[in-house]
Amino acid sequence: MDQRNSISSTPPNLVTVLGTQVIEDHLKIDYASESAYVDALCAAVVDTIQRELGIQYGAGSISTEMTAMPKQFTLPVDAARVSGIVIGYTDEEGDIVTVDATNYFFGVLGYPMVIGFAKDFEMTSLDDSPYPVTVTANVSAIDIPASIQQAALFLLGHWYENREAVDKEMHKTPLAFDRLIAPHKVSYLRHISDIPGYSIR
Repeated sequence: MDQRNSISSTPPNLVTVLGTQVIEDHLKIDYASESAYVDALCAAVVDTIQRELGIQYGAGSISTEMTAMPKQFTLPVDAARVSGIVIGYTDEEGDIVTVDATNYFFGVLGYPMVIGFAKDFEMTSLDDSPYPVTVTANVSAIDIPASIQQAALFLLGHWYENREAVDKEMHKTPLAFDRLIAPHKVSYLRHISDIPGYSIR
């Protein structure tokens, strides 16, 4: 069975998360006078951190496609963030059949989220059924940890002060940034290492 997972979300607004006063104090600027440029930098900072960690903090959705209906499978997301699960499969006639919620169960806590099917659920066969399966669900936003907020502030300040590509050693991303995000990256990689169908990008 092949499983392909896709998670999409709306990135959090870093200006709202940090607050304009904190940004002004850190960059030593008047936010209103440079809001367009700072907003653009903040969006790039959030994108960079999410890609670096493989974590999406904003609300969105998850979509999973499988080549067969398994007895149990996992989704690469914290179960506490998931709602509105819809499971469907394509039958022999090519029609999409939605699985009734009484025929499957899932954990409400823990990472990754585990989904399984009731023992008496029949769809030709739960043992590698040939019918493609799709799973969609809503994913709620999560708070950005204080350490990641501080890392974002450091990266924001670094990019604000160094607006062009440079080769000098002194202009590399500050060491504090790497130290602050490292524990989150290690924890995340440990969680997803055994999830089928999920690749780190």
